[in-house]
Amino acid sequence: MAKKKKEDPGGPSNAYLMSFGDTMTTLLAFFIVLNSLAEEQTGANLHSGTGSFIRSVKGTGLAGSFPGTRTGRAVSMTAGNPLYITEDPSPESGSTALGPDTDANNLRVIERESEQLERFLEQSDQRFGATELSETAAETVFDLFNSFPTEGPILQGPHRKAVLEVASRAVDPDFRIEFTVWATTPGETAIRRAADQALRIQREFIQLLRLGPEPQQRISATARVWFRSDVKRPVMSITVRKR
Repeated sequence: MAKKKKEDPGGPSNAYLMSFGDTMTTLLAFFIVLNSLAEEQTGANLHSGTGSFIRSVKGTGLAGSFPGTRTGRAVSMTAGNPLYITEDPSPESGSTALGPDTDANNLRVIERESEQLERFLEQSDQRFGATELSETAAETVFDLFNSFPTEGPILQGPHRKAVLEVASRAVDPDFRIEFTVWATTPGETAIRRAADQALRIQREFIQLLRLGPEPQQRISATARVWFRSDVKRPVMSITVRKR
């Protein structure tokens, strides 16, 4: 009677790779769908997270945390463990990139925009002694579409008439007046010209009413860019706010 041939046990089974590959493909498709539904499609959010990600990687014992002249890259050889530290293959491994962050303070970043705003306000307060304004109780805006005169003072004709209508509020300590000149285009030259015109309007208004130092602090001027294409751009706006 012939002996039964003993089956070769063979190597380990790789049947799990089929399910693993399907799972990875499903996850990839899922994240692609999530990304397509995101409001931000420019990649700015991904760039904003690079700074904190690089610092986090450096703090977990991976790339960039090894001292001496050896490379900061941990390379896995044949075995999964241990990790071998090889000689630096290129000078790029010593990069100190911090993503969009300008300082290497090793702080964890969660909400970048809000933290940058808080930092800006703190630095402004330390440097300029900024104080918080009271809440606005009421606000009125006057839009003027008449072009500025080419010669002489800006406050002529309809512009002079408009500023005289708000003159009584200039001496009231509860009111603030802001003159806004809208730039014709978002170019640098147009914005500078609008800023110069806004400052001239502010000075002419102060001289016209002969305001003292205290009322002058409540008169401001600014230049802005008009981004709405469906609404006609005014040449100048006068904003009166009651605090």
